[in-house]
Amino acid sequence: MGTVIGAIITVLAGIIGLKLKRKKDNAEVEKTIAETEHIEVDADRILIANMNSAIAIYKTISDDLKKEMGSLRGELNEMRIENAALKLQMKTLQQELEEVRLENEELKKQIIKLGKTLNNQ
Repeated sequence: MGTVIGAIITVLAGIIGLKLKRKKDNAEVEKTIAETEHIEVDADRILIANMNSAIAIYKTISDDLKKEMGSLRGELNEMRIENAALKLQMKTLQQELEEVRLENEELKKQIIKLGKTLNNQ
């Protein structure tokens, strides 16, 4: 009978040991899950912080480009006005050149005519 009681105690001790080990393993699994969730939350926070930094950088770049584009538009308008003035000036100079050329042709004719008159005398 002592052996049976010893065997029962051993079986009970084994069952109790298994249940305690199972509880310990479950607690470790829950702890690991909680740590994993915490790590995932931290990773999400870091990702969000990095995204916010990237957005701030892109916004700064965008604002700088807007300013530069406004400046370039102003310069372009100034150049268009200057170009129109230069075209007008060029047209005027071409007209003056044509007038001088015609006057030059007339003077040549007069010189030739004068030369012929002097040769005939």
